[in-house]
Amino acid sequence: DTGDPHPELYVAAEGALADVAGEADVLHIVLRFEMTALRVLGHLPALRGCAACGRNLELKGRLLFGQLAGGLLCPSCRPGQRQVVSVTAQAMKALQQFAAAESDLWRTAELDASTRGEIRGLMGQYICNLLSHRPRMHDYLGLLSGPRGSEWGGQGCP
Repeated sequence: DTGDPHPELYVAAEGALADVAGEADVLHIVLRFEMTALRVLGHLPALRGCAACGRNLELKGRLLFGQLAGGLLCPSCRPGQRQVVSVTAQAMKALQQFAAAESDLWRTAELDASTRGEIRGLMGQYICNLLSHRPRMHDYLGLLSGPRGSEWGGQGCP
């Protein structure tokens, strides 16, 4: 017993640190840890259906992601929402892999440079909005997505 109120999060942190010491892709490890932390703490964004009405959304083309709404938005629920960004279906499908609690598919997920940047930027913005401030590691995490990392990672934070 660790005495931690969130033992699953503690185990995920231990696993992430062990993975970083190995040969795994650091972006994959950090993204998996972020998604696990968001799920355990009750802040995982809606990645399959509309965050406002719950309607299932078809993941194709470009989709609406409401930073303040907590995930994907259908076109009907978009009006009046603030901080809404357009994301690719490819990025949403990748995030679903990283968020899946009982799956290791995230370890072998292939992300092209554009998707890496899009995901890092989206998650950076989302976490900044949840915290209401810019985390200390924000700039470093933006660099994980490659040359455009600081460009993506710096958006949306005070």
